[in-house]
Amino acid sequence: MRAIQLYMPLVGLLAVSAAATPAEAAEVIAFGDAWASGGAPRLQAALTTAGLAGLVVDDRGTAGATAEYYATVATGTVAQALAANPDAQWMWISVGFDDLVNRYPGEDVLQVGAANDANLRAVLAQAFALRPDLRVVMFGYDYTNYEQSAACLIQLASDFGVTATQLEVNTFTVGAIGAVMQGIADDFPNVTYLPLYGTLQVAAGGTADPTQPSPATLMADCTTPNTAGFDALMAALVTGYWGQGQPTAVATANPTTICDGDLVTFTSLSTNNEGQLWRLGGVVTSTQATWVVALTGVGTATVNLEAYNRAYTDTATVTVTINACLDAGVPDAGFPDAGFPDAGFPDAGFPDAGFPDTGVFPDAGFPDAGFPDTGILPDAGFPDAGFPDTGILPDTGVLPDTGILPDAGFPDTGVLPDDAGFPDTGVLPDDAGFPDAEVDAGFPDAEVDAGFPDAEVDAGFPDTGILPDTGVLPDTGVLPDTGVLPDTGVLPDSGVTPDSGVAPDAQAGVFNDITITGDGCACDSTTDHTSDRAPWAALGVLGLLAVRRRRR
Repeated sequence: MRAIQLYMPLVGLLAVSAAATPAEAAEVIAFGDAWASGGAPRLQAALTTAGLAGLVVDDRGTAGATAEYYATVATGTVAQALAANPDAQWMWISVGFDDLVNRYPGEDVLQVGAANDANLRAVLAQAFALRPDLRVVMFGYDYTNYEQSAACLIQLASDFGVTATQLEVNTFTVGAIGAVMQGIADDFPNVTYLPLYGTLQVAAGGTADPTQPSPATLMADCTTPNTAGFDALMAALVTGYWGQGQPTAVATANPTTICDGDLVTFTSLSTNNEGQLWRLGGVVTSTQATWVVALTGVGTATVNLEAYNRAYTDTATVTVTINACLDAGVPDAGFPDAGFPDAGFPDAGFPDAGFPDTGVFPDAGFPDAGFPDTGILPDAGFPDAGFPDTGILPDTGVLPDTGILPDAGFPDTGVLPDDAGFPDTGVLPDDAGFPDAEVDAGFPDAEVDAGFPDAEVDAGFPDTGILPDTGVLPDTGVLPDTGVLPDTGVLPDSGVTPDSGVAPDAQAGVFNDITITGDGCACDSTTDHTSDRAPWAALGVLGLLAVRRRRR
């Protein structure tokens, strides 16, 4: 097999020129080595069996070709395959095993793997440069069978060394090829690695076992499957890759009408997809299901969504209308400013009347009446009546300066007034012992207290500081002398009989210890009796009543 590699440049060119061109342009390109060329017709059959007969396969495989060969020598091979199939959406790439054979054991598995990685990436770069949306699938290989014959054992010693075993070859194949393809697929959203190691073992009725070779019944030689083997492999490829079904792309935008520079949230509601790509102006801008972006430029913005899984891609388009809104030159993240600038807190259009703003409360456009602003409360446009501003309450000329109540010009003694010179006992006054009905000390109560007019002045006596001398209420602090109600605070005098203040006798009005005897009227007698003592008894009763009344 090593000798074959010496002639690969020439053989490859001949193979490419002789490659069969399908009657119609294909959707699937089988590209690579002998596995690609041997598997291409079986892939076509598998697609037809799966109900995908509309997908035509173009065989672009060359036996013995390597990843290094396509990356460094036949660099135009990928371009030729794509040019022959302008509608191709998929490429199955099968290269790498012959790279392992050529490099080992001169290089260890890690070195071979690194070389395969670089060469495969170079091949993909060629393809994506011409067809960015091309979908690529790789499955590596299945296990070989170097144990099926003596000829294969000799080939094993030639390919991997005289001490090599089938187990080592299986391990080398997975490590230097399968792991490399998986790493590449992780880096490219439109590249899929679908490992099929053990497929032939399962197809023959066994289980996948990395320590064993593939069944000889499904192998055409030591390293390549026969038709039945390729049928099993291609069926697994179609089921695992194309058989998953197409996604449905659904894109939404919120809002769909904005001001220039506002934010828009795009959301993918796609189904049966493994990922998505958002494109704005043909450039991929996000791979997330939800994408938020500020859109600029008055007009219409068109955003494309590509929802994809391993084999298929579906697209959707959403448009956003961008209007020129009045934002005062300041972007507001979607909230219009109604014409007001966003500079912190606006002044609402009210001037400060020429006075500097203290930073405490604004003057709200009301003049300060010529007085400076203290920074406590504004003067609200009310004049200070010529008095300086204390910062507490303005001197309006109505309320006095003391902050308490006006004294009407009388000094404050701090005690209760004596009301016409009588000492304050701390109890209710009894009006100096004078009858309460009409006068106090012989003077009419409605007008004066001891000769001093109560309605106007306090007879020159100092104010207590408790209640102000308003000229309306008296100074007693208890009840005013209205001339209607008395000063006792108990009950008013009726003006008929003054109250002595003594409770009436419990036996008042009852004849105690008096027995009337004689021939007066007997209530239980029907006989008329007369007595010469009856008139005197009556006079005695009248005398007692007179004495009783005198006592009262």
